[in-house]
Amino acid sequence: MSSFSGPLTEGLQCSICLDVFTDPVSTPCGHNFCKTCLNKCWDNSQTCNCPYCKETFNQRPDLKINTTLRELADHYKVKSAVKNLEDYICKKHERPLAEGFLLSTAVELLIPVLIKNTIMKYLYCEVVIHILYFSVDVTLDPDTAHPNLTLSADGKQVRHGDTEQKLPDKPERFDFLVSVLGKVGFSSGRFYFEVQVKGKTNWNLGVARESMNRKGDIKLIHSNGYWTVVLRNGNEYWAYAHTDVSLSLRVKPHQVGVFVDYEEGLVSFYDVESSSHIYSFTGQSFNGKLYPYFSPCLNNRGTNSIPLIITPVSYNK
Repeated sequence: MSSFSGPLTEGLQCSICLDVFTDPVSTPCGHNFCKTCLNKCWDNSQTCNCPYCKETFNQRPDLKINTTLRELADHYKVKSAVKNLEDYICKKHERPLAEGFLLSTAVELLIPVLIKNTIMKYLYCEVVIHILYFSVDVTLDPDTAHPNLTLSADGKQVRHGDTEQKLPDKPERFDFLVSVLGKVGFSSGRFYFEVQVKGKTNWNLGVARESMNRKGDIKLIHSNGYWTVVLRNGNEYWAYAHTDVSLSLRVKPHQVGVFVDYEEGLVSFYDVESSSHIYSFTGQSFNGKLYPYFSPCLNNRGTNSIPLIITPVSYNK
C-alpha cells in the first residue's frame, strides 16, 4: 500500500498493488498497471488477460511505458513527499512554517528536475526544505574587510576598488586576500544564505572558521579553515578541497545559495535559479564558529567591478 498521505486519484493507482504507478503500461483493452505488477501476473498464469476487465489476449502484448502517465504519477509522488516533509518539520519544531513561507510553491518549481532523477527526488525535496527553513540574515563585517573593499551602507554589497583605504590593521582584518566575513558566526545547527554573482568574472564564496589565518596569501582549503567554491576567468568553476575540483556546470549561476549543517559537517552550494546542486563538502569536522565568507576578487580594470550582493531568501521563487 502507498505510504503517501492523501487520497489516491483512481487514474494514478495500479489496481494490482493499489499504489501509485511505477513505470505504468497500458493493455490493449486500455487499462493501466505497473509494468512489474502486470508482468508478474502474466508470468504466474498460463494465459494473458487483463487483471481488471479479464479480457484475454491471444499473444502476450509488447508492453510500452506510458510516459505521460509516468510523469503524472511521479509529479503526484513528489507533491505527496513534500507535504509529508512539511508536516514533519512543523511537528519537529513545534511551530508552523513562517508566515508567507510558500514552500510548496518553491518546491513545485523543482518537480521537472526531480522527476528526471527518481533516486534523489525525495532526498532533494528534504534538502530544499531545510535550505529554505534555515535561511539567515547575513550582514558584512567592516572590521574584517580588506582595505581595498568598499561595503554598502546596509552591509549587503561588497566590491573591489583600486584605492586602498586607510583602516586600522586589526587582527580580524584580511590584509592580502580581498575578502570579508559576515558579522555573525555559527557554532551549531544549520544556516543558509544567498548571494547574487550575476555579471562577475571572478568571485569566492563559502564559509570560514573564526580561528583561520587572515594575514598573507592563504589557500582557500578546508585544512586552512575555508570551505569555498570559486569562479575564475568568467567560466571556470572550482571547489577548493584537498585537491582543486573542477566543476562542470550546465548553466552559469546568477545567484548562489550556501547551506551549512554544522553537526553533519556539510557545506553545500546551489544554483538558486535552476534549483541545481553545485558542490558539497561532506564529512567535515567543525570546531568554533563558522562565518559566511565573501570575496568579489580584483576588479580587473573594471571587467569585474560588479559587487557581490547578499540577497534576501525568497520563499516564492
